Amino acid sequence: EIFKDRGLDEMHGFEQASALVNIMEELSEDNDNRHVVEALARMTSIIEADNKAHIKKTTYPAVAEALGR
Repeated sequence: EIFKDRGLDEMHGFEQASALVNIMEELSEDNDNRHVVEALARMTSIIEADNKAHIKKTTYPAVAEALGR
């Protein structure tokens, strides 16, 4: 429900990832299970980085090869 309230469904890409991280930070401040929220934030960052790398490899293969990615 918090995601709909913040309009996450209408966001895409970096904007959505940033909003998600902000929500996770807020939750970690209020949550006794802070380590769980922090792990989710880390996982989201890893997924985002992996997704960017995948897009570069499939969309711009020559650039990805030149950059060694």
